[in-house]
Amino acid sequence: VLEWRDGYYNGEIKTTKIVQALDIKADKVGLQRSEQLRELYKSLLGGESTDQQLKRPSIALSP
Repeated sequence: VLEWRDGYYNGEIKTTKIVQALDIKADKVGLQRSEQLRELYKSLLGGESTDQQLKRPSIALSP
């Protein structure tokens, strides 16, 4: 059973130096990752169909 609780992604965030701007702070990246995970959770919970996923831009989570 999936359940979302307010929280903050505090895992290791791996970024590539070429892609990421130098002025992005770890907190901002962590907040972005938390939002991505929240959206992923909502899509899994809602059981979106393939057609709905095609209409919405995909969110890429970096490893």
